[in-house]
Amino acid sequence: MNKKHPGLLCGTALAVCALSSAVNASLIDMGNGLIYDDALDITWLKNANLAATETFGVAGIASDGGMDWYTAMVWIDAMNASSYLGFSTWRLPTVTPLNGESFNYVANTNGTADRGFNISAPGTLYAGSGANELAHLFHNSLGNRGACAIADRPATECIMRTPDNYWEWGLIETGPFINMLANRYATNVTSEVDAMRAFDFGFGWGQVGTGGKTGNYYAIAVLDGNVSAVPVPAAVWLFGSGLLGLVAVGRSRRAR
Repeated sequence: MNKKHPGLLCGTALAVCALSSAVNASLIDMGNGLIYDDALDITWLKNANLAATETFGVAGIASDGGMDWYTAMVWIDAMNASSYLGFSTWRLPTVTPLNGESFNYVANTNGTADRGFNISAPGTLYAGSGANELAHLFHNSLGNRGACAIADRPATECIMRTPDNYWEWGLIETGPFINMLANRYATNVTSEVDAMRAFDFGFGWGQVGTGGKTGNYYAIAVLDGNVSAVPVPAAVWLFGSGLLGLVAVGRSRRAR
């Protein structure tokens, strides 16, 4: 599902009006293939599977964009070396501890650990947390729900959702993104308990895992900050130079 973002009707210059929308409120299509996430203050690449069509010369990427973790890191480096879209600071999504101190690797389903389901989801202890950028995007910015429902049950017990009018397996809300897959996306964070594993996020079922680095992943690139925003001093300068131009034209006409 790839619904149009309500803010697109406002145009790039007035994209702030999208903040009043309940759905995808933090995602603003800035044009040029960039999506600004004002909740996390990062800019996502709009094409969530660029590697399927642009490998930047990196070997080991399948025709569908799949690759192992090591290749994903090399792909990001190659992306930066080519200054894709004019930037050389691309990275994979990152993860920090939910509790702000240390990772809890004991997976559960109620969103209180750094692995498992419902991390940062509404109704959980860490609702809205930006510690896991992919989880926040999935649950908060895009409004998706994971395969395991939140309920008053043991934290390790999963109550599987069943397909209904808001959930179908493999069908997710992708907002303004294109080519987003219901599959595992890589992060740039290695597991502290096993250097052969790294954090990943499963779109389509909403699970944070620490899969083996030689497994199959997909990659979405991100930049820090709002790289599309015109700095205020520059905007003021442009406005001022425009006024000076008008004044000059007025003087020229009066002199005739």
